[in-house]
Amino acid sequence: MNNYQPMAPGSDQEQWLRADLAASSKQCTLAIWHEPLFTSGVSGGGAIGTRALWQALYEAGAEVVVVGHDHDYERFAPQTATGVADATYGVREFVVGTGGAGLGAFTNTVANSEVRNNSAHGV
Repeated sequence: MNNYQPMAPGSDQEQWLRADLAASSKQCTLAIWHEPLFTSGVSGGGAIGTRALWQALYEAGAEVVVVGHDHDYERFAPQTATGVADATYGVREFVVGTGGAGLGAFTNTVANSEVRNNSAHGV
């Protein structure tokens, strides 16, 4: 079974997120979850099961997604849920897994990765 099935298009979680975003009047929207959709770290292709949530955030004009999981720091340029750079409407992802555990290696620099650090703990 796919661990991310609860976040699939049409799932209760995705519907809740879309309703919450639609009801929000905030000027800035930030989302936080565990595994990155985009990463150059050891989790490779990223958690593709989160793509529906990213799409909902993108459509609502959200600005930032903060994730962990990979034990490194990486910042991405704003992009769509499919990884296409979009400086105007894209969502910027920060992988911040530098909280104290051993730091991991970067395996392959993926598109839109702007900054990577796996040599220092902290934000």
